[in-house]
Amino acid sequence: MLELGCGTGLVGITLLKTLGVRSHLFTDCHFRVLNAVVNNLKINFPPSDENDQEEAYKKRLGQLETGPPQKISEEMVERTSYHHKIPPNEEEEEEEEREATVRHLNWATFGAEDADTYQGKFDVILVYFYH
Repeated sequence: MLELGCGTGLVGITLLKTLGVRSHLFTDCHFRVLNAVVNNLKINFPPSDENDQEEAYKKRLGQLETGPPQKISEEMVERTSYHHKIPPNEEEEEEEEREATVRHLNWATFGAEDADTYQGKFDVILVYFYH
């Protein structure tokens, strides 16, 4: 699934949690928005290697006052992708590998050659239009 203009990632995270989507690509053009998505993924899908899940969750919620840590810098936003492994849902019988990716995509500079990169790779594309 490809989400164009993902904002905080609410729609994509909801789909990952409820429908068991295997792969989701979150895109937006602003580095602060992309950092918020990274943080929201970590809150909703904490890494399984963290020893104390509850403590990690509280730490991330504490960032609501200060904002998310800047994993993706403004200078590097166009060259950075963040990959996050999604643990299986409790209801899932098979432990199929799932992941979310967060990547910069600016429609103001998006051209035909860029479209070829995404052509035929996604079953569903979510697009948000606003004025």
